[in-house]
Amino acid sequence: MEKDKIRFMIVCAPRTGSTMLRLLLNSHSIICSHGEVFANNFHVRGFVGVDRYFVGMCQREKVETPIYQKLREIRNKDPVRFLHEFVLYPGTFSAVGFKILYGTLWASNWKNVLDEVLADNNIKIIHLTRKNRLRRFLSAYTVANVTGVTLALSEDERPEIAKISVSVDECIADMRRVTTEELQIRHEFSGHRVFEITYEEVINPADSKLIE
Repeated sequence: MEKDKIRFMIVCAPRTGSTMLRLLLNSHSIICSHGEVFANNFHVRGFVGVDRYFVGMCQREKVETPIYQKLREIRNKDPVRFLHEFVLYPGTFSAVGFKILYGTLWASNWKNVLDEVLADNNIKIIHLTRKNRLRRFLSAYTVANVTGVTLALSEDERPEIAKISVSVDECIADMRRVTTEELQIRHEFSGHRVFEITYEEVINPADSKLIE
């Protein structure tokens, strides 16, 4: 790995604006930010430049591309190799990284990935949080229980949502859990260079540290 290349990991709770941050980073010509490539054993989500499906000439159903199948096979067999040779391979880019959610980061099946990142303090950590914990909870609740829509890039794609009722206890428990997870990230990666940014700073470019 060339010394001048930057490798990074975006880590966050769900519904903190990580997809928006990825899109912003990828709009820069020298940055490549992959998505949740370690989301689960079945999908390699958001690997930049790799399509999961193509439609065969004589068939209408979606078929997984061979390169996608191969990437998933390598990742599931040797996630550390996948991390270094594929996810954090910069090519001609100056910076390359990926995003991962708290729960995925600490999942037992990706423990080797966590250990590898912890052992390499040259990997920069972008810790994305959201100040408005109530809105984060409501957004996560709505996606999980009402709409199922995780990303809307235009007003036309935004689903209409009727009134919903949520448990106060469930809301408080969620806020406490996320607070604990944020503290755990700061503790575990205390030996790394950590860049903290909030959802509110991402959506308000005038105040964002990203423009420094």
